[in-house]
Amino acid sequence: MKPAAYSRRFLRIKPDPPVYGEIRIVQIGRRHVLSSHARVRLLDISSGGVRFASVLKLPADSKVVLELSMEFDGRWYRYEGYVVSSLKTEVHEYEYGFCFKHPGTELRQLLLKIFEQISSKRDRYILLRMPKDRSN
Repeated sequence: MKPAAYSRRFLRIKPDPPVYGEIRIVQIGRRHVLSSHARVRLLDISSGGVRFASVLKLPADSKVVLELSMEFDGRWYRYEGYVVSSLKTEVHEYEYGFCFKHPGTELRQLLLKIFEQISSKRDRYILLRMPKDRSN
């Protein structure tokens, strides 16, 4: 049996303890809106997007633009993006894959700093991008 190729584009970090952020709808199609904020739990994060959990039911649609606000290392980061995948969990919430519309270099630098700090610890969970097997 051949090992499965890792298909992620970006390094993903799973926060421990959990990190919380806020999400709101800012655009539907061409119409700009501002909904109220809802608290979400960040399950993992990369410079390309996040996976988060919420009790809200959100559509996986690039026309529904959300703004995600999150705090890391004493600084707030705000990114617009959209839900690319959703999954209903057993605990009456949903898990979402959220893709940033315009990934920022500041977040990338912060994630690299975090990776350097925790890569030497063995009790942490980090997923790394692995090269694809081109022998197929």
